[in-house]
Amino acid sequence: MRLFIGAPLPKNTRHFLATLYELFKSVPERLKFVPEPNIHITLKFLGEVSSAKQISSSLKKVSFNAFNASIENFSVFPSTKFIRVIHSPVTTGKKEFIELHNKISAALNLKSESNFIPHATIARVKGKCNPKNILSIIQNITFKEDFTASSFNLYKSTLTRKGPIYEVLESYKAKALK
Repeated sequence: MRLFIGAPLPKNTRHFLATLYELFKSVPERLKFVPEPNIHITLKFLGEVSSAKQISSSLKKVSFNAFNASIENFSVFPSTKFIRVIHSPVTTGKKEFIELHNKISAALNLKSESNFIPHATIARVKGKCNPKNILSIIQNITFKEDFTASSFNLYKSTLTRKGPIYEVLESYKAKALK
């Protein structure tokens, strides 16, 4: 099974982000938008594993305090010259998400990603892309969505022709807000 660990975003934040998809209708690029219920902040992609039992057990040992966070505006990966992903980066709470990523990696005996950038993926670019088309849109969109990061989930991702289907296998709650 294909697994990853992510922090869920509040329903109102996911809904707000999904309403912005309309702004991209004018670009000729083929964009594959993340369905509203699937929008989250990925903390660790695990890929194909044979069992979730040991992973789930290890994640129960991760302790963290809830914290205030925000996502702000849009950005792209890997660069403005070669766009593959449109995302909304975490601004407030970035340090805390990086610490959580490191704790999760340590609990699973996996290497932390030194270049980990907490973000919510909005869309993936399929096929050829003229970066100017996408950048002209995202440079004119400004927003900031605040939320409290109070849990993370172990997700199962099943790939289908219509896109991935995410299933929460287990949720891990934070301690009280600092």
